[in-house]
Amino acid sequence: MSEAPSVFRQITRTARKDHKCCECHSVIESGSNYIYSSGIWDGDPSDYKQCLVCAEVASAAAAISDAPEDNPCFTALRDWFSGQVCREFKGDEFVAVFARDMQIAPEKIRHVLGDGFFDE
Repeated sequence: MSEAPSVFRQITRTARKDHKCCECHSVIESGSNYIYSSGIWDGDPSDYKQCLVCAEVASAAAAISDAPEDNPCFTALRDWFSGQVCREFKGDEFVAVFARDMQIAPEKIRHVLGDGFFDE
C-alpha cells in the first residue's frame, strides 16, 4: 500500500498560519503544533501536514502493520481503516479493538474516521 520514499524528513512545526490536515481535513490553527513530512516518492517531491492526533494514529497504524508496504499512505489513513472493516466487524467494536491493538484512545480513531464512516 505504501512505497518507501528515497528521501524523507519529518519534523514538528508550529503553524504560522492556518493549514489543513491531510488526513482528517480539519484546520490546524495558527499557533498549533503539527507534523510536517516531506520526501521524494518515485522521483517526485511531496509534503504533508498532519494534525497531532492523525500523526499519532498513523504512527500506531504503521506499528501494527505486518509489512512496510501495508502501512497507511499519507492522505489515505481513513482508506487504510476502510480496508480493515468487514460486515461483521465495524462500529464501536471495530474502534475498541483497534484502539486496544494500537494502544491509543478510541476518540483518536474516531477523530480520523469522522462522522458517518460506518454509514458508507
